[in-house]
Amino acid sequence: MLAAARETGRIVVAEEHLAHGALGSVVAMSAARQHPVAMRFVNLDDRFAESGTPEGLIEKYGLTAKSIVGAVQELVKK
Repeated sequence: MLAAARETGRIVVAEEHLAHGALGSVVAMSAARQHPVAMRFVNLDDRFAESGTPEGLIEKYGLTAKSIVGAVQELVKK
């Protein structure tokens, strides 16, 4: 993560988890301490997931490749 932050000046974290207390939080804390960069997060926000097919849930909660690409494009525009 630190090497990517230094090389790109940006980080996108995509995860099938809540916004708080998961990988994104850990990455943000680490980046803030070592090499602050612009960040975007693709996750479940503060919603608990329901049951369903993996494909359906990924679409419902915005965890698609299109969503991840959109987060990356937001950072590239900066």
